[in-house]
Amino acid sequence: MENPEFTLTWRTIAFILAALLVFIFPKTRAKLFDFGVLKRLNTYLVIVLALLFIFISNLFIINRDISTTHNLYPRTVMLDTYELVLFIVSMTILVPIFEELLFRAPLAIWVNKFPSYLISLLISSVLFSFTHPSYLFFGFILGIAFGLVFRLTKSLIPAILTHIMWNIFTLFYFNYI
Repeated sequence: MENPEFTLTWRTIAFILAALLVFIFPKTRAKLFDFGVLKRLNTYLVIVLALLFIFISNLFIINRDISTTHNLYPRTVMLDTYELVLFIVSMTILVPIFEELLFRAPLAIWVNKFPSYLISLLISSVLFSFTHPSYLFFGFILGIAFGLVFRLTKSLIPAILTHIMWNIFTLFYFNYI
């Protein structure tokens, strides 16, 4: 099992670095956290379409059928109640926020430096896939989906919500706990 202090320390340092990256570029910061997009119906349509795309991709890439579960129960059964709650909160809230800050926020910065959003999206998605080594190609697809949600809504908030919803879905549907 991982050393919890090291993991928490590493995540804290990485989160601070990602947050600093966002706040170093003040013009980008205002665009990243636009909650106004949540008032538009098309934002929710983009989120639902992204989740459907991710789910269907998961079925094909991981070779599952709709009733297949991925039982990691033995991994979480060793956790006490506090550790289990911390695991669930971390996987469903903290990790999506951290990953979206780390991988989607630079897109807003890189898009001005590269000739095309596609190049920066591909770079970000490849880097995102390396943080998910047990399923590299599917991690790449996730990066593309979350990046497109960010691009279409022009805000990081819907990308974070999509990521949170996907993690909640996988945590319970694929029986991670």
